[in-house]
Amino acid sequence: MQKILKAAVAATLVTPPIVMPGVANAEDTVFSDVPKTQTHYDNIMALYNEKVISGYPDGTYKPNASVTRGQAAKIIAGVLGLIKPENTYTGPNPNFADVPVTHSYYKYIAVLAQAGIINGYPDGTYKPNNTLRRGQMAKIIYNGFNLDKFPDVALPFTDIKEGNQYYDQIKSLYALGVTVGKTATMYSESEAVTRGQLASFVMRARHVEDRAMEVKVQNLMNGRLVTDKGTYTIGASLRGILSMDNVRALTGADLQVYVTNNVIVGVQSIELNARGNESSPIVFDGGEEVFHGNLAIKSEYTEVNNITIDGDVVINGVNSGANRTAKFVKFSNTSVAGTTTVKDQFDGTNNTTSPATAEDEIEVTVSNSELGVVSIARDFTTFVTDTPMRYVSVADDVSAFSLYGDIEMLEARGGDVEVKGTGTITTFNYRGKGIAKLSLRGRVGNFNVTSED
Repeated sequence: MQKILKAAVAATLVTPPIVMPGVANAEDTVFSDVPKTQTHYDNIMALYNEKVISGYPDGTYKPNASVTRGQAAKIIAGVLGLIKPENTYTGPNPNFADVPVTHSYYKYIAVLAQAGIINGYPDGTYKPNNTLRRGQMAKIIYNGFNLDKFPDVALPFTDIKEGNQYYDQIKSLYALGVTVGKTATMYSESEAVTRGQLASFVMRARHVEDRAMEVKVQNLMNGRLVTDKGTYTIGASLRGILSMDNVRALTGADLQVYVTNNVIVGVQSIELNARGNESSPIVFDGGEEVFHGNLAIKSEYTEVNNITIDGDVVINGVNSGANRTAKFVKFSNTSVAGTTTVKDQFDGTNNTTSPATAEDEIEVTVSNSELGVVSIARDFTTFVTDTPMRYVSVADDVSAFSLYGDIEMLEARGGDVEVKGTGTITTFNYRGKGIAKLSLRGRVGNFNVTSED
């Protein structure tokens, strides 16, 4: 559900040697105005122990005081791990007219701006001393933690209607339990956020994935999903994916779902476990929908069609019985925004260390599909593609794989590795101690070798 934040930001930080801070015990009271009975005590202490906050020189935290936009930037940037107090920020200046580089919150505001989490006001200012409002808070947390939209959630707040500038962001925070509103029926977007409230908001946002419920699908019927945890109504936006057309593929599947008022409003992950065969493969058809989650495939013969996957895909060489098996997976009219990984992932019941064999080969066919970054992390893997793959990485312990198609960039490192098959590789970068062998009928444009001792 949450995705990795702009990793390039890390390259703009200069980090001096780190001195580990002292950690307060659960029974400690660090701030004189934050007793253990204080509503936001646990979240304030969590931020303190992570050195995100330090309070005021007089030993207080002032949890009931309004938080400024500058203070909020420091807390949110710290929780997201974008920058720490001891870091120096050397990235682009967002050039807010009221935030010079000498401003005490400059580096926090700048790093959030670079990551696309904040953008300031139309007049070119950020207004760091202004109070942060609840609507603004919703937008910043939504952007910062890269939360998804939840179109099937019905907001109980009478003051937040469709068309409100913060409508989608507030719906997301409500669906994920980050906020419950000022009252049962009022969100109050213009009210100030207190320092204590912000601590709780950001800590809840950090742990939204913990709210996902794991269920095993038993059946689908009449717009409802029957699981081992109960029967739930499927939200309208998910019915193209959790459809009767996919009942065979989804029966026995393991899902992580978000449920609000007995309605499934979001799906974090789907793991397909059904057993297909060559004459009757498992077919998972997205109905041209976007799936905002991750997909894992354990089924032996599987087709994934007509879907945009906003997360990652794992093709697991281990089936639902915890055994390696030969697998044939075909993607048609599918787009993957994240990484597609081929690997053997055991569930703990059969942790064999024996290598894959030819009898356990995984063949992946790609038809009019874009699989994003492709990672090959096991031997006896074959890709047959009519669409050039942009980037393929080969894990250190993989000795060979087969390609029938084209790769724009292939990177491998470690020991000996052999590329078999027929196709074109525009650029092949090899870095390792062994030999990179090309048993490929085709062409390699640039072949770059870096030897390691």
